[in-house]
Amino acid sequence: METPASIHQGLKGKVVTSVKRHIRQLDAEIKLLESQLETIIKTHEQELLSNLLSIPWLGRKTAILLIVCTNSFKTFENSRQFSAFFGLSPVIRASGSSVRGKTRISKRGNPMVRNHLFMCSFTAYSKNHQCKALYERIVNKGESKKLALIAVTNKLLAQSLAIAKSGVRYDPDFKSVSPSNNFWFLISVQFNNIFVWSEIVFSKILVYSILFLNLTSQFCSKLIKTGSKKAATKSNGFYPQTQFDLCMDFILFAR
Repeated sequence: METPASIHQGLKGKVVTSVKRHIRQLDAEIKLLESQLETIIKTHEQELLSNLLSIPWLGRKTAILLIVCTNSFKTFENSRQFSAFFGLSPVIRASGSSVRGKTRISKRGNPMVRNHLFMCSFTAYSKNHQCKALYERIVNKGESKKLALIAVTNKLLAQSLAIAKSGVRYDPDFKSVSPSNNFWFLISVQFNNIFVWSEIVFSKILVYSILFLNLTSQFCSKLIKTGSKKAATKSNGFYPQTQFDLCMDFILFAR
């Protein structure tokens, strides 16, 4: 005769077996969907995917997630927008002079992409040259390693956005030129600003000139109409308007 303990043990084994079978089925469905998603990405965004995979230790799943969740990077203009979209931008927790909380990341946006990127940072900080330099600089300042890893995650995001926008593969020897240290860059920016400002001023002058000419033509046509009336009534004792009256008429008409 079976005891309650043996019955309980048998039911427990059946439940565990059933749950494991469901887990295997779900894993198979997940792998099938992932393969179909990768096939779609390769069909439409093969070049972008290959460029993203050129970043050291940015995984295939992470690259596919970035392409899918960002509409192939078409909805972002700079890395700050990109970082804020995935909840990696810092948020200051303060209120007046009494509340001074720690600065943390916002954790808004897609948590799956954020978690995948954070896992990539565990290897990227030692294998990716730019990420390694950033990690060591933050740690040498006395900051925590977790903060340095979050900075590495942001660096991976910035690299992926730059590669997607430029259409070139990852270059480990690439160095960005700071605009503040480039004299000719500053000169070109100033000339460009002056050119834009002159275009705006010229367009305003052109608009005002057209408006003035339209008002002048309308006023002249009004003078022609009223002049004929004044000439017809002159024999009855009425005299034409003086120059002052004509100016006042023009001002009132322009309003």
